[in-house]
Amino acid sequence: MQTSNRSHKAFGFARDQFSLDSSWTFLNHGSFGAIPRRVRAAQARWRDEVEAQPVAFLARRWWSEVDQARQAVAPFLGARPEDTVFVQNATAGVQAVVGSLQLESGDQLLTTSHRYDAVHRCLLHAASRAGAEVIEVDPGLSPTEDSLLELIVGAVSPRTRLCVLDAITSPTALVLPIEPTVHTLRSRGVPVLVDGAHAAGQVDVDLGRLDADYWVGNLHKWICSPRGCAVLVAQEVHHDTLRPAITSHGHRQGLHMEFDWPGTFDPSAWLSAPEAIAQHIDWGGRTLRRAHHQLVEHYRQRLCEALQLSVPRPPGDLWSGAMAAVPIGLPVDARFAAQDWLATRRIEAPMVPFEGQIWVRVSAFAAYNTPDDIEPLVEALPALQAAFSQ
Repeated sequence: MQTSNRSHKAFGFARDQFSLDSSWTFLNHGSFGAIPRRVRAAQARWRDEVEAQPVAFLARRWWSEVDQARQAVAPFLGARPEDTVFVQNATAGVQAVVGSLQLESGDQLLTTSHRYDAVHRCLLHAASRAGAEVIEVDPGLSPTEDSLLELIVGAVSPRTRLCVLDAITSPTALVLPIEPTVHTLRSRGVPVLVDGAHAAGQVDVDLGRLDADYWVGNLHKWICSPRGCAVLVAQEVHHDTLRPAITSHGHRQGLHMEFDWPGTFDPSAWLSAPEAIAQHIDWGGRTLRRAHHQLVEHYRQRLCEALQLSVPRPPGDLWSGAMAAVPIGLPVDARFAAQDWLATRRIEAPMVPFEGQIWVRVSAFAAYNTPDDIEPLVEALPALQAAFSQ
C-alpha cells in the first residue's frame, strides 16, 4: 500500500527531537507518550525555578503560575478555565468524579464493554462499597450514533447515577460517536463522565460542544507533555460537590483550591503543558492529527494483510484516530508473555485482551513514526502466533 504524505510535510519529520532509542521499533505512543526535547527543556527550567527558592515558588508563586497554565490549556480543549483543573492522570480524574458520588444501595453506574480496565475497577470499587451495581453494555465494533444512543439510553434506569463513556477506547482504538448520547443523557438528568484519556492531540476536542458533565484527559499522551499531566473539566453545577482523590488544604474552598494543591509534589509537568501545546501546534495541530490517522491507516492495512484479515469499513469516524487494534488469535493468558516476546526483538506494541483473545494495538505518531516502522511487527507476527497459539 502506498502512503501519501500530502497531508503533512513528511512522516518522521521530527524524529531527532525525541530521545527514543533508534534500535527499537516504537509503536506504543498511546500508553505513555514520548516527551520532545523542547518540552523536556521547559520542564527543566521550571524545576530550576522551584529549586532556586522552593518556599517562595510553592507557597507564593504557585497559585498564579498554575492559573496561567490553566488559561493556556482550557481554550485548547474548548473548555472554560473556571471549569478546568489539573490532575496527575486520567485515572485520578475518574477517581475524583466517581469518589464524589453519594451512592446508595441499588444505584447503578453505567459504561460499555470497551472501557479502560482501571476505570472499570474504580467503578466496581465504588459500587461494592455502597451496594451499587456496575452495568456494562456491548456496543460491538461498529456502533453508529443511533445504535450507541439506543443501547445506552435503553440501559438507563431511575437508579442510574453516572454514565462513563470513552471518547477513544483503549482496547479497540475506536473513536466512539458519543456526542448525541451525551446530550440525550444530560437532558434526562443522567450525569455523564467522558473518559478522554487518548483524545487530546489525537483527535479534535471541543468540550463546549460536547457539553458533558465531566471530561478527563491526559496531556502526556498525544500532546507530549511530561508524564503526570492531565486535566479534569467539570460543569459549574458540579463544582461544589466534586472532590479530588486527595483531601488537602483547599477542601471546600472552591474547585481550583480543592485541586490545585494536592500536597507537596513536583509541579513542573503541569506548568510545562502550555509548552507541549505550543509544540503540538507548531508541528501542525490539526494537520498533525490528520497525519497520525493517515499513518495508522497504513499500519492497519499492513497488519490485516499479514494476518489475512479483511479490512472492514466501519460507519462514521470510528477509525479517525491514531491507533489501530487488530485481533491476532492468541489466548488472553498469553498476553504478557507475548508482549515480552516482542520486546526481546526490540518491538514495542501492547497486547490488549478483548472478547476472549489478544488484540495487538499500534500507535502512529507522525512526528517520529514512519510507514516502514510497521514492518518489523508484520515480519514477527507468524513466529509470534506460532509461539503462543493454543
